[in-house]
Amino acid sequence: MVIIIETERWLIIMINEKKKRVLEEIRKENEKYSFPKKKKDNIGKNKK
Repeated sequence: MVIIIETERWLIIMINEKKKRVLEEIRKENEKYSFPKKKKDNIGKNKK
């Protein structure tokens, strides 16, 4: 029973680590194609 719980916990940790890595890759890709800092400033101004 203990082994199953440990395995589940380990799987959750592994999935979370993979998610973090994937999100980090996506963030890096987005930074490549977007202009830094300008994006946030222009969102509010363009709606007016």
